[in-house]
Amino acid sequence: MSILPDISYAEWALLVELLEREQNTLPEEIDHSGLAHVKVDLEQRLETVDNLLERLQAVGCPEYADAT
Repeated sequence: MSILPDISYAEWALLVELLEREQNTLPEEIDHSGLAHVKVDLEQRLETVDNLLERLQAVGCPEYADAT
């Protein structure tokens, strides 16, 4: 069962934009991390961001899909 939040296209686009920004900045943070436990935490965060983006893009924005 999938539950989609009731959000507008603009809100959906913002979520994707923020996740993409995080996806682009995390690898540099991981590379610059000097602490192993921080690096692991950042790698897990990147994996979560990747998974969320993949899921959001697979579902697409329902409001936008209805508008086209």
